[in-house]
Amino acid sequence: MNISAFFAITAGSLQLIAHIPIIRGIFTGKTKPSTTATGIWSFVSFALLASSYYSGVRTNLPFIVAGCIATTTVFILSLKYGYRRWSIIDPICVILGLISLTAWFLTRQASYAVYLLTLVDWIAIAPVIYKSWLDPSTENKMGWSINFVACVLLVLSIRDWRLVTVVVAATQIMHSSTVNILIRISPHRISE
Repeated sequence: MNISAFFAITAGSLQLIAHIPIIRGIFTGKTKPSTTATGIWSFVSFALLASSYYSGVRTNLPFIVAGCIATTTVFILSLKYGYRRWSIIDPICVILGLISLTAWFLTRQASYAVYLLTLVDWIAIAPVIYKSWLDPSTENKMGWSINFVACVLLVLSIRDWRLVTVVVAATQIMHSSTVNILIRISPHRISE
């Protein structure tokens, strides 16, 4: 196993581990996942898995598979325990997700789907960023910290620096960094 594969597999494993405190927090009522964001991320994760694979990207796959498992689990739990506030962002994400898959099937270029799904991912994180600022106590600090380490390892796993490979890792590390910073600096956080 080369170092790139080691980092990729470790990133995927940490992505799963990051969701353990989140899931525990959901059951104890300390974590309230966004139903909208996790539902969209679940859809995007499966679509990214297929489109990344068909565009020739292999390094991100362990992380994306872990994301499929984790976000789908959290989405299912969020249906009962989640934070359910719908906005104009939600149907936009769904429509863009469907457009990205349509673009892939019409052009037979899976990389187009990866780019469009990354855009959807950016739109889907908006409610989480907003919630992280206004109510950081609903996010799990330990889970997001582990997620950040997983994202760093995902970036370190990259050996093929094509845009289609880098865009997913760059997006993930920027999302994780943003939420990690906000839940720590928000003036609305409860002192520990």
